[in-house]
Amino acid sequence: MQLLLLLRRSLYWKPLKTFLSHSPLFLIGAVLIAAVATPCYAGTRGKSASIFDLTHSTLSIQAVTGYTYQIIANQDGTFGYDVFADGKLFIHQPTIPAMPGTKGFESKAAAESVARLVLKKLKQGEVPPTVYLEEMKKLNAI
Repeated sequence: MQLLLLLRRSLYWKPLKTFLSHSPLFLIGAVLIAAVATPCYAGTRGKSASIFDLTHSTLSIQAVTGYTYQIIANQDGTFGYDVFADGKLFIHQPTIPAMPGTKGFESKAAAESVARLVLKKLKQGEVPPTVYLEEMKKLNAI
């Protein structure tokens, strides 16, 4: 309280009060400039190959028109899937999601059923899509 009284009596109170009253506008302006400038700078690097660009602590989401999937065979004889967004690799899932370890699905059909579930979630706007053990059990994938 005493500090506030001393501050009010000082010569710096009016400039400080003016700055504090205008600081929300300054803060909003600075955030808008940073929001516009950072993705523009990230785009000039020429290597934005993903839908999510997490470099420089920014998240740039582009509109996706279509998702597709492809079943992949692992070297150990199990299967996984890749999900593509507008033809670009979006998710590479060689293992069973939500399971510890590095084991893939036992069959192509199991991998395909989970890949279709992931596509359904993506089309519903769930990004990133989360696959639960219960869902995979319902699909008889595990």
